[in-house]
Amino acid sequence: RRFLDWVQNNEYVGILAFVLVYAIATVFFVPGAVLTLGGGYVFGSAFGLGKGVLVASLAVFAGASGGAIASFLLGRYLLRDYASGLADRYPIMKALDAAIGRNSFKIFVLLRLSVNVPFNALNYISGATAIGLGVYCVTLLGMCLVLCCTASLGPLPVVLGMVSRIRAVQ
Repeated sequence: RRFLDWVQNNEYVGILAFVLVYAIATVFFVPGAVLTLGGGYVFGSAFGLGKGVLVASLAVFAGASGGAIASFLLGRYLLRDYASGLADRYPIMKALDAAIGRNSFKIFVLLRLSVNVPFNALNYISGATAIGLGVYCVTLLGMCLVLCCTASLGPLPVVLGMVSRIRAVQ
């Protein structure tokens, strides 16, 4: 909570700090939904609803992408045995790995669009698959829709507060 307050009071430096914290949180398996909603709330309050949701969406995307790429590289080069073990926990990953060799771009975009696929685990597991880093990076665009929708829910308490104040005046 204090971090989100600090970001709100230091808007532009706060954006960079938020991106960095989000990326680190992604690497350490911190669920991103809380930070995404918090970013929507903080940036919505700091910049206004329209611009705030846009800033939040971009900051969340940058942080999530940075963390995802770092996790992918860790899974590929440093933690390959761990990533393979993680993949074994999800039976669908074995079937996906076979298909990834043929249709890696399509499969990963669809995985990114699904809210049922564990984002943080997928980043590490991806390092143990046949997908190349370049294709992996492009497929991160597939999470934009989910991130934007989630970030846009963040300012909801601000909007509800405005509505209640309007009703009180009437």
